Amino acid sequence: MSLRFATLALLTFLPLASTVADSSTTSPSAVALKILDLTDARGGLRAEFDSSVDALTEQLKSNGFPAAGVAEIRAAMGAWFDNSIRWDELNPQLAALYDRHFSAEELAELAAFFETPLGRKTARALPALSLEFAAIRQEYAATKQAALDEEIQKIVRHYRR
Repeated sequence: MSLRFATLALLTFLPLASTVADSSTTSPSAVALKILDLTDARGGLRAEFDSSVDALTEQLKSNGFPAAGVAEIRAAMGAWFDNSIRWDELNPQLAALYDRHFSAEELAELAAFFETPLGRKTARALPALSLEFAAIRQEYAATKQAALDEEIQKIVRHYRR
């Protein structure tokens, strides 16, 4: 169970870690910061984290972990997020991604889009859509897992001789 926990934690925060490592040293543009506000990137970050915590706690429950322990883990993870994940530190790094991938004109168009009714609806829907896309991808990959496991076991057996 600890390996699964470590894997989940790694997969959850690996994208975050690579974002931090790749972040530009230049200051992000005001338009990029505005886009993060318009799309509620901060709320999306929390929703993504909460979804990961939900998945972990469901896995713990299904493995017979005591309900009190699940509650303590959930509380500890929530407190860690609240105390350790600083939006004021992460926000400029995320905005820098927009600056690297879009021109100033494109950023202005994106900001204008996210100020429209469809843009606001899109911004509200994207976090849930991303989580649902991830769940579908994971469920689909799980149906193919046996074939991958078999191939990996062949390689492991070959090198353990």
